[in-house]
Amino acid sequence: MRRVLQALEQRAITATKVEVDSLISEASQSIEAYVEDNANLTELKHSIGRLSDASNTLQIMQIHGGVLLADETIKVIQMLVDGNAARVEEAQDVVSRSIMHLSEYLGHVEAGNKDVPLVLMPLLNDLRASRDEALLSENVLFFPNIDGVELPQVMLQNTETVDSNWLRVIRTNFQKTLLACVNGKDVATGAAQLCKLSIRLQRASESEAGQKLWWLASALSQSVAINALTFNVSIASLFNKLDKQIKLLIEIGEDEFSRNFDESIVKNILYYIAISDNRGRIVNQVKESYRLNEQVPQQQDMAEIR
Repeated sequence: MRRVLQALEQRAITATKVEVDSLISEASQSIEAYVEDNANLTELKHSIGRLSDASNTLQIMQIHGGVLLADETIKVIQMLVDGNAARVEEAQDVVSRSIMHLSEYLGHVEAGNKDVPLVLMPLLNDLRASRDEALLSENVLFFPNIDGVELPQVMLQNTETVDSNWLRVIRTNFQKTLLACVNGKDVATGAAQLCKLSIRLQRASESEAGQKLWWLASALSQSVAINALTFNVSIASLFNKLDKQIKLLIEIGEDEFSRNFDESIVKNILYYIAISDNRGRIVNQVKESYRLNEQVPQQQDMAEIR
């Protein structure tokens, strides 16, 4: 009986993919027509209708990753329709990528693999970042245990003396380096510099919360520097939020900062470290301390889905 049910479910998924692929194809053609003529909002609106139909079908089949991707794509397209896109080309690019990936993801599920929405998180966050929305990993699909994690002893060495002038210099260097990375100027070297600056902040921090935040920031930077993680709009958004935390630290001081910094950044950073390659000393320390390899699918499975 179980095999019969599995066979019926597989047939349903196959039929669903045929239907959804047709809708995706129509949506893709509409997007292409819009890219050629940005005044053609009728095509954009048509693509929203096709993707909405696809999302409804996927919801019935409980293919949750496909639903999330379709819905986030619709929101970006609606932003383009409304004329509210601050970065039009970026929005167009991420929409095109997401529509193509939606079909590939359904093919992976149709082949008998699990529906794993977590592996879509980088693309989902690129979609959200194009709308300047909060990233998803702090409250969706990824729940790392952030309590009771101890820093490696070597990380506890306080070798810097902090004052507001020192922090302003650190922040200026952080901003200049980040801007160079965003502009595509030797990202690996820039990320290595961000790692060094994060380590200096970590070693200068007196609170456990501050030490952990900048330790994680150094691991994120190292992942990008060694090409274990691709520098994209979502990663850039995280670094921008870290810059704002340095600004907050300057304004309110260490004691208040440890109680008022944006804790959602911690979970966002942990997610990207979790999906990065297992390379880099700091990266592996963080992965081991937070048991991140237990929180995400195996790298091979993730690569296949992507």
